[in-house]
Amino acid sequence: MDGGSPGHGLPRVAWRAAGGWRRLAAPRAAGPVERRNYELLQADSVVSGLIVAAMTFVPVFFVRAGATPLEVSLITTLPAIGGLVLAMPFGRLLEPSARKVTWWARSRLLTNAFYGALALVIAVVAPAWVIPACLALILLATVPQTLTQVVFPLVMDGVAGPRGRFDLLGRRWALMGLATAVLTGLAGILLDALVFPLGYQLLFLAAGISGIASWWLCGRLVLAAPAPRTPASGVASAGRAPGAAPDRRPFLGFVLRKGLYSGSLRMVAALLPLFYVRILDASDAWIGSLAMINAFATVIGYAWWRRAARRLGGRTVLLVSLAVAAAAPALVVATRSLELVVLLSIVGSFFGSGADLALFDELMGRIPRDRIATFSGLDSSATNLAGIVAPLLGATVASLVGIEAGVLVGVAVGIAGLLLFVRAGAAGPVTPSAPPAGAAA
Repeated sequence: MDGGSPGHGLPRVAWRAAGGWRRLAAPRAAGPVERRNYELLQADSVVSGLIVAAMTFVPVFFVRAGATPLEVSLITTLPAIGGLVLAMPFGRLLEPSARKVTWWARSRLLTNAFYGALALVIAVVAPAWVIPACLALILLATVPQTLTQVVFPLVMDGVAGPRGRFDLLGRRWALMGLATAVLTGLAGILLDALVFPLGYQLLFLAAGISGIASWWLCGRLVLAAPAPRTPASGVASAGRAPGAAPDRRPFLGFVLRKGLYSGSLRMVAALLPLFYVRILDASDAWIGSLAMINAFATVIGYAWWRRAARRLGGRTVLLVSLAVAAAAPALVVATRSLELVVLLSIVGSFFGSGADLALFDELMGRIPRDRIATFSGLDSSATNLAGIVAPLLGATVASLVGIEAGVLVGVAVGIAGLLLFVRAGAAGPVTPSAPPAGAAA
């Protein structure tokens, strides 16, 4: 018997489970620091599953509390307004900072504290004022949320490096999806079992508390020292003279295309809860089960697309996944069958996971290596601009001609972004899809 492992029984099962976790969390050939970073991030992804589950039910709570389509759209619009204003200043602030991990951990703690505050507001504020008070909390949470958005690419790139992004985020988002799937299903059962709004209070309170664990895990990351700034670092700076300003045109073109797709997602996300509750008359348990199934689909998708990108290349993954993910909501609102809605949502979630990975990788492939924070802030500003316009446009269309029409407009915006991606070229010589040498399959 191997002296390094337990002999039998429960200790042996626990040992094997720990070994399976280590293989899933990090590449086999990773060094001790890299492996620890991977494992901390993947543990955080499991904790974050509860936060994502709670996030799923925020618009559902709004609808059940009597919110209008405009008020539901403000759930995504208000953070987008704050992000549009703050993302670029935060990018400039973070560029010279050596404490990016600290910034990220603390911003996540404050962002997730929003859910605990939400539970408190629901408990103590008069019903007529609950929605305005919740919207005020969402606006306040914009500041740390925007900081989290800007610093996220810096931390992920610092852990994975240019050639490990598909691998790291494929692992991270798959584990997060698995945790989200289980916890969202349980949350739906809880919400149906308890009187409204007690179940929502408990769910949001648990999410706020879990933010403390996320802060502790993220704060223990150790990133390598950044490479010295050079005038010609990064894809976007290739071919320019020493000391010249970065050529932003490839990056700005990508931001426009990504902004259209992001706007499509924001518009659809603001309207689908209305469709489920008011058109399909779905219960909280059904909505929770749908979110759980979608999360399982993304788990499979992240694992599959992570491997597929090695064979097909990042650009093929980008175009195929964008095409299906952008079009799927149109089919969802075209049916009144709950079974078909579930099937179509699974397809959209599976391909959406590929779009997530490919878009992030394409983004990092177009950012100059010595200006990641600044360009990340610019990308966040553009995404937030789409987040302002899209939900309001969707709410306006829904109010005028119906929820389904609003979703179809959102789909059309996403297809427009896809067509621009088809016309555009690849990111450049830093091709994303290969994992670090020796990475686990």
